[in-house]
Amino acid sequence: MQLVRRSRRVRHRRQRGRGLGQWLSRANDFLKKSKLVSTVGNALGSAGVPFASQIGNVAGSLGYGRKSRYGRGLTLAGGMRRRRR
Repeated sequence: MQLVRRSRRVRHRRQRGRGLGQWLSRANDFLKKSKLVSTVGNALGSAGVPFASQIGNVAGSLGYGRKSRYGRGLTLAGGMRRRRR
């Protein structure tokens, strides 16, 4: 009688959730919307931490500061939106 060796099937683990990339994307969106980087940078700069105010200014110019005006439009009567150019 001859023994037959069966090869084991390789099982791949499925990824649950959306992964690290999705988490980093959401963290980036949060930092942009909350204005956290520029606010903390400017506050630490006024407290005397070197280079902190410059980091706050650069972050503000990169979109981590004030809320951007792009995409907002005028709201007309009846709820219609008109885009500003």
